[in-house]
Amino acid sequence: MTMRVPRHDKFQFPGLGLLKGLSVTLTHFFRSYRRQRNWRVPGEEPFPGGIYGIFTHQYPEERAPIPDRYRGLPILLYDDATGAEFCTACQACVRACPVGIIHIEQATNDEGKRIPYASSYTIEWDVCINCGFCAAACNFGALVLDHNLETARYDREALHPTKKQLLRPASYFEKIAPTVWAEIREDAAKRLAGTIKRRPDGVGIVPKKQ
Repeated sequence: MTMRVPRHDKFQFPGLGLLKGLSVTLTHFFRSYRRQRNWRVPGEEPFPGGIYGIFTHQYPEERAPIPDRYRGLPILLYDDATGAEFCTACQACVRACPVGIIHIEQATNDEGKRIPYASSYTIEWDVCINCGFCAAACNFGALVLDHNLETARYDREALHPTKKQLLRPASYFEKIAPTVWAEIREDAAKRLAGTIKRRPDGVGIVPKKQ
C-alpha cells in the first residue's frame, strides 16, 4: 500500500505555523501594557468592550459582574410567600456529591413515618469543589449555588453551616441569578405545593424575621 503525500503549490517553511501563533500571543502581550483604550486594529476582532491596555477592577470598591451560572457554594431556598422550605430531604444531592460533604437527616411524624422535610442539613463548605452536581441533581429548586465570593473564615466551624445558616429566600436567588431562577421557578412552585400537603401543619416553615 502506497501512502500519498499531499502536494502544496507553495513551499511551507517548517515551523511557520508555530511562529505565527507565537506572534499573536506576543502581540496581545505587548498591547496589554499600552495605556490606550478603545484601540482597534483594522480587520481584527477587538477585545471585549474594545479595550486594550492596563486596566483592572479596583476591588472591593469596583466589582466585576458575576454570571448567572456562576458555581459558588451551595445554599438552600425557601418560598417568600409561604415561608415553606423547598427541600424534601430526598437525598438526591447527597448521592450526586462526588466528595460526600452533604449530610441530611429526614424528619418523621408522630407515627414514625418519614415526611418530606429535612430535620438537619449540613454542608462542609471547606471541602466543596464547586462542581454544581448537587444543584443539578435537585428536582425541587431547593439547592442552588450562591454568588458570594467572600467566603474566607477565621474558624473552621463557620465553614460547616447548619440548615438555618444555609437558608435564603427565593427572592435572593432571583436577584443574583434571574435567568437560572426563571428556568426552575414554575416547576419548583408546583412541587412545593405538593410537598406542603404531605407535611404536618407548621413543619418546614421558616419563621418570619421580626
